[in-house]
Amino acid sequence: MSESNLTYWRGTSFYINPTSRCTNNCLFCVRQFSDGVYGFNLELAEDPTPEELVNEIEKTWTDEFDDVA
Repeated sequence: MSESNLTYWRGTSFYINPTSRCTNNCLFCVRQFSDGVYGFNLELAEDPTPEELVNEIEKTWTDEFDDVA
């Protein structure tokens, strides 16, 4: 994994990675045991701006997705 990802997907589910500052300690969260998921790097050096998030969503979204998380 290399470049950080603001969005990622698996099948028809589309995920948004809006922050690197989550303070929760959920047992099921991939952040507890990995930097990424499904081959996407979720480690962010800094939080994206709202504009950066919108641009990335517009760039990666397709009509094939039927679920957003």
